[in-house]
Amino acid sequence: MKKILNSLGLVFFFPMMNIKNDKGIMASLVVFNGLLCHISRTFTMKNWELIRNYDILCNLIMGIYIIHYSNYNSMIIFLDFLGVYIFLMNYFYYGNNFLFHVFGVQLPLAITASLYRNTELIEINTNNVSNDKVLI
Repeated sequence: MKKILNSLGLVFFFPMMNIKNDKGIMASLVVFNGLLCHISRTFTMKNWELIRNYDILCNLIMGIYIIHYSNYNSMIIFLDFLGVYIFLMNYFYYGNNFLFHVFGVQLPLAITASLYRNTELIEINTNNVSNDKVLI
């Protein structure tokens, strides 16, 4: 049951969760994938390693997305790489210590996500457009 403690840091992403912008969607995906990953590992479910690898891949893609769309903000790059570095050190040398995972991986990555400026999803307002003027 101690392995489930690794999921405690997901609470850092809760305030950012929504479906109105890309930051909110990414935070929701982080929480969903993280819970799926940590629960499957805690209960040693079939294919938990595949779920873990999927979670890691999604997090890497979202990290690259945030770095790119933040115009390579130096603080975001630093915190993103710090989180990845501590994740690797914790995985290979410290046996997945939950404190390293929560405060060394999830917290810096949550700060990275919070520093990222929202890109609002496109909403089409058709209230002021008459039907005969819409070209498709």
